[in-house]
Amino acid sequence: MPHRPAVFLAALLLFVPLAVPLHAMNLVRAETRSDSARTVFGVSGKGVIVAVLDRGIDWRSNDFRNTDGTTRIRFIFDLTDNTGANYPNNPYGVGTIYAKATIDSALRGQIPALATRDAVGHGTVTAGIACGSGRAGAAAKYRGIAPNADLIVVKVVSDGAPAHDGQPLESPFNNSDLFPTAMNFVNDKAALLGEPCVILLNVGSQNGPTDGSSALCQ
Repeated sequence: MPHRPAVFLAALLLFVPLAVPLHAMNLVRAETRSDSARTVFGVSGKGVIVAVLDRGIDWRSNDFRNTDGTTRIRFIFDLTDNTGANYPNNPYGVGTIYAKATIDSALRGQIPALATRDAVGHGTVTAGIACGSGRAGAAAKYRGIAPNADLIVVKVVSDGAPAHDGQPLESPFNNSDLFPTAMNFVNDKAALLGEPCVILLNVGSQNGPTDGSSALCQ
């Protein structure tokens, strides 16, 4: 049976990359004691905004929807698409803004699907780790740290993606000059909603020193 060890190793190597992220997602709440905090203190992210500034989000996912099917996403601001730059709801002069009511209408099929997307899944995973409800899987096993938080999503960057499966080409996009606009948008909407907000700018760099002195960090 000389080939069995090689076959077993190949199967193991295939299994590990697929299993480890889910396994980690399930255990991280225990490691950080967030499940314990929820039990002891009754905290779940409710009444708090998690703002994810990344590559977009899968706005259709059940992980970001309430039990009645409505979205938990209060706003999406897609800075990679200037179609809505001059719309009345957009005082920033760039990007396209989708409010909760518009997202809900798209989810119900009352209007066409939103043009914004997460072509590579990076922003969706980030949001899921932070505040996914786990409703996309069985028994909410793979839920995030704050599963009842509201979301504000700003698409600030794109790695680009080829056209595939009926999805159009998405060109790479990265304009750090728009990062302050993204953060100002989040601050404005958090003030409008009257909720405290945690912002994650997940672009892999603070564009300068790691001591907090860069212009972006400040």
